[in-house]
Amino acid sequence: MFNKFFKFLKGYVIIRVTGSDAERFINICVRRGIDVGSVKAADGAFILRVSISDLRTLRPIVRKTGVKIHITDRRGAFMMKRLYGKRYAFFAGALFMIIFFAVTAQFIWVVEIDGVYESSEAQIIEILEQNGIKPGSLKSSLPPISEIKNQLINKTGTVAWAWVYIEGACARVEVYEKRLKPETVDKSQPCDIVAACDGFVQRIDIRNGERVVENETAVSAGDVLISGTVPVFKEGYEERYMQVHAEGDIEAVTYHEKTTEQSLYHESRVKTGREKAYYSLEIFGKLFNLFFKEEPDFENADVSDERHELTLPFFGYSGLCLNERRYSEVDVVREPITEEAAALIAQERLEEEIAKELFKNPRLQDRELEWEKINDDTIRVRLKMTFLEDIGTETTINKE
Repeated sequence: MFNKFFKFLKGYVIIRVTGSDAERFINICVRRGIDVGSVKAADGAFILRVSISDLRTLRPIVRKTGVKIHITDRRGAFMMKRLYGKRYAFFAGALFMIIFFAVTAQFIWVVEIDGVYESSEAQIIEILEQNGIKPGSLKSSLPPISEIKNQLINKTGTVAWAWVYIEGACARVEVYEKRLKPETVDKSQPCDIVAACDGFVQRIDIRNGERVVENETAVSAGDVLISGTVPVFKEGYEERYMQVHAEGDIEAVTYHEKTTEQSLYHESRVKTGREKAYYSLEIFGKLFNLFFKEEPDFENADVSDERHELTLPFFGYSGLCLNERRYSEVDVVREPITEEAAALIAQERLEEEIAKELFKNPRLQDRELEWEKINDDTIRVRLKMTFLEDIGTETTINKE
C-alpha cells in the first residue's frame, strides 16, 4: 500500500510498447533496475507502468531494441498539479476532508448491541456509557475491553458473557444471556436443592429447607445442598419429619476448561468474478432440474440459493417456483498469523462454548489461556476459566 502511495506522489505514466523485441525491451529495463510494473499483453503489444523519472533512461533501450513506445496515460500527484493548477480552494477542501476523516476515525459514532432479549437494554447502555462506549467518545481513552466485558457480566443479573468489538467508528457489543434452568418443580411440591455441576461451595443462603453442606466444601453434580426434608420433633421425642419446597441460593466456585485446535493461517476468500447459475423448476412440490450438471468445475466456490415463487393476484401461491443455485468462484488466500493472534482467535470461540455451560449469576474470577504447537500449521489452545455462580437446581423428593 505504501509503495503505491509513494509511486503516486512521484508520478508515473502508462506506456504501450510495440515491436518484435518488446519482450527484450522489458528484460533490459528490469536488468538495469528500472521500475517496471503492471505488465500486460494486449493486441500484440505490451502495456506497462513506468515512473516519470525513468522516462529518459528508456531512450537508449528503445534505440537498442528498435521498439516504439507511446504514452497512453499520465497519473500521480504531478498530473494533478498540471490539471488543477492554482485551484487552491480545491486542494484546501481535499486537505480538509482528509483531516476530517482522519480525526473522526479516532472516535466512536455508532454503538450496536446484539443478543439482548430478557436483559435490560437501558442498564447495558448505562454500563457501556460509564466505560466510554457511546457516540462521540475517543477510542484511545477507553478502558481495557476485558474490563468492560467483566462489568457487563458482574453488574447485570442476566448476562452470562459479553463480547465488545471496536470496528472503525462502530462499537459492536454482543451479549450472551444466561440460560436459567426452568422451574420444573411446582411451588406446592416438596423438593431438594442439588448441585447442577461440580464446584466448591462458598456460601449458602437458605430461605426454606435444611442445610446439608457446609461452606468451604467441595461438591459433585447431583449432591443435595439444601434438603426439603425438615425435622419437626424435639429431643427425646419420636423422630418426625415434614417435606417442604426447599429454596435458597448457593454461591460456589466452578471451574470450566475447553480445548480446541487453531490454524496458524488466516484464510480469506476473494471472488474471481466467474459465476455459474443452475436452475430447477418446482411444480406443486415436485422438483425438476433444468441442467444435468449440478456443480461447476470450480476448485473453490461460494454457494447461494434463491427461491422465486410465482404468485397470482387474488389467488396467491400458484404452485410454480423457480429455484436458483449460484456458484461464485473464489481464490482462497492463506496468510500466516502469529501464535499469539491465533490463540486470541480461538479464545473467543472457547469463551462462547463455556458461556453456554454457566448457570445463575456468573461472575468471572480468573482466566488462563495457554497453547502448544502441534505442527507448523496448527496449535492446540486451552482456556481455563473460574467463576462464582449459583449452581443450585430443584429436584423433586422421592417420597418412597
